[in-house]
Amino acid sequence: MSDSDIFYELDAIISGMGDTHTQLWWDGYLPICDRLLAINMFPLNGKLYLGSCLEGSGQFEPYLLHEIVGVNGVNSLYLMRRGTALVEPFNWNSETEFPQYPSFFDWVGCDYREGYTIQILNDNQEVESLQVPVITLDEWMAGPWIKHENWASLVYAKGGDRTAYYEGPDGGCIQWCIGEMWYPSTIRRYLAEVAVLLEEHPDCSKLAIDLRGCPGGSAESLPFLEEVRAEAGLLEEKQVYILTGGGTASSATRMIALLKDEFNAVTVGEPTAQFSSFFSRSGEDSTSVLPHSQIKFKISDLWRDSTKLLEEMGVEMVYEEYYDEDGRLYQWETCIQPDVYVHMDIEDLRQGKDTVIEWVLAQ
Repeated sequence: MSDSDIFYELDAIISGMGDTHTQLWWDGYLPICDRLLAINMFPLNGKLYLGSCLEGSGQFEPYLLHEIVGVNGVNSLYLMRRGTALVEPFNWNSETEFPQYPSFFDWVGCDYREGYTIQILNDNQEVESLQVPVITLDEWMAGPWIKHENWASLVYAKGGDRTAYYEGPDGGCIQWCIGEMWYPSTIRRYLAEVAVLLEEHPDCSKLAIDLRGCPGGSAESLPFLEEVRAEAGLLEEKQVYILTGGGTASSATRMIALLKDEFNAVTVGEPTAQFSSFFSRSGEDSTSVLPHSQIKFKISDLWRDSTKLLEEMGVEMVYEEYYDEDGRLYQWETCIQPDVYVHMDIEDLRQGKDTVIEWVLAQ
């Protein structure tokens, strides 16, 4: 096998543990990244779609958010099944991730042809073939990347930390998107932005804290807690909603418990990536190195018990956990279900419509 094939085989073993904190990687320049495609794909509802293309690859723009049915003639359902094996298959967020490297397509059998060609549906649902350029990492990083204009307008789809205000028929709503939760200074900055928006819109009674793109952060504590408590007056007489999805994981699941306990928040959206108790790593360096390939890996060495942690924080646990006779969390309990299930589909993305926010505005 090639070095990349070996990496993917090992990654499938690591990911098969069903633990988002057990990881495999190379330091520095990744051999699997020596070639990249000039497009990005993403799975949704069991189908594969064209998400973006590198500027200069204008032949793909008419097909943005169109369904990809194959790569080099290999069926996309098979490709997604193989891709799922690399992204924690016990977690719901395996439905939201997909490897993008040519080395992945080689690993799953697309290398029987030279180059890479996608089979994609046009507006008439007819299959067309488009050859995909292979680019370097520097070209991939330099961008810019082009998305469907409507999808690019969605606030949460831009990722990271940001705020926005929406006007609705039954009052306005402030959306606060939270990225990774590492720095209290970031929490303070965007909490201040929320305060400014509330001053500008005194009749606004809804705050949607958007965790759909939040993979977590600090495992030992939530810097969010004291910041929110210090500014709790901002949220008096406000209905707090928590927006969740397949990217909501790790410490973000503890934030859900915090917000429900402190502000009687309502969760809206789709299931989280994992449950609120999970395997994780201690602060000690637990990195191991394979001697020949120099591939590095970390395996979780402790169990994060949310009940105990939240009790220490003065937060009541809002979800009951179920354990088997050996004291293990049941495998089927791998995510937190929202109070209100609101699903986003491909037509929502094509129209630039955030169905979850629209549900909140309608309340």
